[in-house]
Amino acid sequence: MAAGGGKDEGKGGGESALLRLPQFSATLFDGDKPVGILSALVLLEVTGNEERATVLEQMPKLEDAFVRALHQLAETESRLNQEYGPIEIKRAFQLVADHLFGKGVVDEVLVEGVTRSHSG
Repeated sequence: MAAGGGKDEGKGGGESALLRLPQFSATLFDGDKPVGILSALVLLEVTGNEERATVLEQMPKLEDAFVRALHQLAETESRLNQEYGPIEIKRAFQLVADHLFGKGVVDEVLVEGVTRSHSG
């Protein structure tokens, strides 16, 4: 679903749009024991009608790839006992988007929030 808009930057025609994605979550582990959940809220900035159409058409693949990327970050975070924040998630998700669509289709991945809930 598109939210917001902006000025036309000439890329494929059309305005800049923010696309809100569903919350992504991954389980945090301590060894084999689940100890919490890492969640991220993400928006995509896309400029141009063609680019927006491409992203929307491939959204299921992109969401799946983002889930896998967040799970990898959660696994690494658990293994190294360090917390990843919005910068690391943004970097990982931007790489995923650039790999799937080519550089420049998704102008920017915006991480609106990162939360951790710990059990026990």
